Amino acid sequence: YVFSGMAISPPILNTPSDQAVHESRHNAKVWNDYAVQRIVSELKMPGSVCGVFPEGTRNHSEDLHNILPCKGGVGKIALEVGKVHVIPVFIHGVEDSFWDLIKFNFTDAARKPIDVVFGAHVDVSEIAARAGPDGTFTEAQELAAATRITDALRALAKDHPALVTGGGVGAPGYQYQESPL
Repeated sequence: YVFSGMAISPPILNTPSDQAVHESRHNAKVWNDYAVQRIVSELKMPGSVCGVFPEGTRNHSEDLHNILPCKGGVGKIALEVGKVHVIPVFIHGVEDSFWDLIKFNFTDAARKPIDVVFGAHVDVSEIAARAGPDGTFTEAQELAAATRITDALRALAKDHPALVTGGGVGAPGYQYQESPL
């Protein structure tokens, strides 16, 4: 948050474990509900763009292509915004340590490339069309949208090695998809 120039706002908090006191869990949920609604309202403004890390945490797995399940909040955001373009983005090569990332950027960037791979638009309109009479969605619908986004992200992560092989149009493994936008 601080390193982003306060541009990552508002942050979504990890809800404390079941061992935490009830009040702490309640406060985190209240804040997260506010944060999600703030993101939804920002995205309803024309021209708005928002990046969301849908897993809700950093993936510390040895295999970074192993995508964790997305949290329901990403589905809630996608559904409540309405006509939204969900574009999965797989980023590979970013260090866990901010300071290591800075060091590699200035000392050995060529040896530690960062791949950013964009996927095809994820359509959640079919789920959004089943909103309740008051325009709200059930947790099951939010989770279904999040699952659809997770599946697209997992497919992108699986294809990542082939997508970056050769590094150019026509190279072996290169795949091009026309944007639906």
